[in-house]
Amino acid sequence: MRSGVFDAPCMGEEVLTMGDLTGGDFARRVADEIQTVRQFIALLEEESRALQKGDVAALESITESKERLADVLARMGDARQKCMDALGFAHEASGVAEWLARQEGEAGENLRVAWQTLMDLARAARELNLTNGKCIALLSRDTRARLEALTSAAPGTDCYQPGKGQTLSTFSRVNAGVRIRDCV
Repeated sequence: MRSGVFDAPCMGEEVLTMGDLTGGDFARRVADEIQTVRQFIALLEEESRALQKGDVAALESITESKERLADVLARMGDARQKCMDALGFAHEASGVAEWLARQEGEAGENLRVAWQTLMDLARAARELNLTNGKCIALLSRDTRARLEALTSAAPGTDCYQPGKGQTLSTFSRVNAGVRIRDCV
């Protein structure tokens, strides 16, 4: 069964030859991947803004969308790797580079430019995802520290029972945490 972005040759069970992966097929695949990576980057940027604002509801929605797009990107990469394997090229970037080097003329140059664009966008997405991951780790550590400060503020007391309250020193320790703007 074929679906949208996977309609190009190499997805089926058939045996492939060099002619099965034409410049046009590759260009369509790469264009689809570029579009999907750009969507992924937009989600990562949205995630970064939501992290800065502390918008948990937005983060939940973004995470679901990110997981779906990451799955699509993984399938696209797998399909490309199968093509390269079937054509006798390494399925890593070196195999694609070798195949691209054999493409001639303006069409070949356009393919190489498109591939480089995809690689540049993939690097940008990876860097943004790492930055967001660092922010999440920092927020998580800060939240754990705040919870620890709250729960250990007055061991053995009923600090959070009705009629009881926090001391000013506990409040200060809890709010001495990190600012999200410091990590982006």
